[in-house]
Amino acid sequence: MLMSSLPSTSKTSKFAVIGGGSSSSGSSSLNRSGENSSLNTSLNKNNNSNTNGGLNGSLFSKSQPPEKLTPINAPSASSSSSYAELERHLVQYMHSSTKVLAALQKFVRNNLELKRSSNYKCKKTDSPNIILDVLDLHCDDEDIVTQSLKTLRILARKKQNRENVSLRLVQSISRILQENKDQNAEIASEGSNVLLNICFEGRNISSLSNTNCVPALVELLFDSQNKEVLLAAVGALQSISFQDIGRKMITEANGIPKLCKLLKYNNKDVQKKTISTIHNLTSDIVVVQIIHELGEIPSIIALLKQNSIAIASSAAGCLQNISRVDKARDAIQENNGTAVLTTAIFSTEDPTLQVNSIGALLNILGSSMDEKDIQQRKALKKILSMCLLVGQLKSMTEDLEDDSEFLEVED
Repeated sequence: MLMSSLPSTSKTSKFAVIGGGSSSSGSSSLNRSGENSSLNTSLNKNNNSNTNGGLNGSLFSKSQPPEKLTPINAPSASSSSSYAELERHLVQYMHSSTKVLAALQKFVRNNLELKRSSNYKCKKTDSPNIILDVLDLHCDDEDIVTQSLKTLRILARKKQNRENVSLRLVQSISRILQENKDQNAEIASEGSNVLLNICFEGRNISSLSNTNCVPALVELLFDSQNKEVLLAAVGALQSISFQDIGRKMITEANGIPKLCKLLKYNNKDVQKKTISTIHNLTSDIVVVQIIHELGEIPSIIALLKQNSIAIASSAAGCLQNISRVDKARDAIQENNGTAVLTTAIFSTEDPTLQVNSIGALLNILGSSMDEKDIQQRKALKKILSMCLLVGQLKSMTEDLEDDSEFLEVED
């Protein structure tokens, strides 16, 4: 029996900015509300931490947070020529690896910070073809490949560039990831982040279906012990999982078992991206069944106890989705999930965590009801909402008492 639940809203994906952006779990000015969510499905659009990459994005739960964008002034004629200058230089010196590398490094250096990037400020659409030519010609030069990928990642920050992604670009990234096999961690990370940024534009996800991009990303989860590679690869999968076809590709690439293993990875940023991706994936019943068969429901319940609100919210969203399936719902109850969800409701003021937890409880506690008995279900929903209100009032009262004690001390 499938039970409908309250939708779980989650924060959306952000850009992963090249260069030392600090990791953060907060929202950015690019937040979008979760798309394609229904009463039965909780999708998390991007609770992520920052990696050293381009656009980070997942869908229901999107990947890495970028620098907060601020209003940008129109570019001057000189600043808007930055990429054009790079193109001219590469055409002229295409066969000189030294000069090609120097030109790419200069472009990356000058556009490293989003706020100072003349390329990002420029409204012109940039063709990546010259960079793809460089990748074809200098495919054995790891330094040139790395700088080329960083350049593509910078270009993919711009919406107009993401809207004009070619199949050739996607196929090039697929080839690089497959040939690299994480022998060079920076190439693996940069290639993943290019895909992350590209897939921030939902229409590009379907273009991955005729390539080996998704299998290559999934392999990185298994092969890599490098935190930055894992963050970039999971971040890309998070963006891809925002669309039905993307979730299907991840499932067919045997990505579910490998993602589940990362739930226990000893790094909160990796855990956060992973549970956000699984949150998206569990909107598909087949994924719920796989997770139940793998015995990973207790791992998801355990994440509800995390100090990180982002991790706990996505875990609650997963349980909301998982609890639509009878056997999985039973597993939640057998592993004390009902008590943990109830505790989560009253131990936080975060509305997303509260709503996701209530949605899961509605599925679990309402499972014995006839779906046609709308009145009973509404009554249960009302009781849970009232409990939540009482908890919020209690919290407010405690805050007022604390303030009162403070004022008395001051007197």
